[in-house]
Amino acid sequence: MKKNPTDVPAYKWFWIGIISGLFFAFLLVVLLGLFLYLQESTFGLNDMSEKDLLSLANRCFNDKKYIKSKLIYEKVLEKNPNSYDANLYLGSLYSGYLEPHDYKKGIQYLQKAVSQKKDDENLFFLARDLWEDGQFSESEKVIRKYANLENFKNKASTWENLGYVLKMQSKFNESLKAYKKAMALDPENQSIQNEINSLKYSTTP
Repeated sequence: MKKNPTDVPAYKWFWIGIISGLFFAFLLVVLLGLFLYLQESTFGLNDMSEKDLLSLANRCFNDKKYIKSKLIYEKVLEKNPNSYDANLYLGSLYSGYLEPHDYKKGIQYLQKAVSQKKDDENLFFLARDLWEDGQFSESEKVIRKYANLENFKNKASTWENLGYVLKMQSKFNESLKAYKKAMALDPENQSIQNEINSLKYSTTP
């Protein structure tokens, strides 16, 4: 025989009411928190100047609020698509801070940023993202470009990076030359020496 709901003991209804009330209260808190977060993330941004938006985005980035900083940098680009800082930071966010990394997006933003300066030291980061994305030929072009800059031409890491992307393209003779140049700048670097020793078996006379 089917029980009538009114046959359920009063104490059970009491606990059902308590549990249901707690569940809906929890749900309300979650929804309210989400609403406040989204409001904080976007409220008033359209009325802010490019300079103020950049300042806010940089603060969020430094505070490791990466998703929020991304939203604000994108607002900057709505006002000024050529903003050097917004493109640079968005490139860094996509390539190194947001999970999962999206090197292709990061590369697009970094390329737009570094194209605005003749001798941009951030070419280093563009080269790194290109090889992380498997674009070794393009990475080589960028490394050769910044290898001529005053702050990079005498760094062992510059020529070590060049040696690496050349090796990944099976340009073993050129790679060996680059690693030897790196070794001359950092004679105690064992990892460079290991690469040189390895390449000796791959090069042709």
